[in-house]
Amino acid sequence: MSKPEARQASFGSKMGPKIALWGPPLVWMGLIFFFSSSPDPKRWLGWLWPVPGGARPPAPWIDFVVFKTGHFFGYAILGWLYHRVATGSVRGSHPGSGGARRTRRAAWMSLAAAVLFAVTDEIHQSFVPGREATVRDVVIDAFGSGAAIALRSALRPTPASPAGENQPEPAPGG
Repeated sequence: MSKPEARQASFGSKMGPKIALWGPPLVWMGLIFFFSSSPDPKRWLGWLWPVPGGARPPAPWIDFVVFKTGHFFGYAILGWLYHRVATGSVRGSHPGSGGARRTRRAAWMSLAAAVLFAVTDEIHQSFVPGREATVRDVVIDAFGSGAAIALRSALRPTPASPAGENQPEPAPGG
């Protein structure tokens, strides 16, 4: 194998795991951006309530529940995907070492990234005709992300701690 071919093979083998890790959150961010670019998001949800004329729910509170639930779960998925990136886990891999401090840092970084994206998405929506930016949506997005990150943290096996960090005390007499 020539040097350029070896370099290309090396690049491809290094990029595969990065694409597998970063691809899903980038695609999900693109979907969020796509839906938040719509001047009339209710047109996407007309199938939920088959009323004459299309996309108006039978009661305003249903509109609120549907859209805010969408915010919560949309950002829950994004938080889960960010946490997957922050912990560096791809299916079949084992959690990295680093102990509880590293796990907490990954969770906080994931939450910060999700909230930052929520803020920029709301700013983006303020420029879309018919849409508005609200702090309430950012708070709902933050709760959705936080819930998913907490759930994922709870479901993941505890990473091995480096020597001296979070080590249990030896049992007395043994």
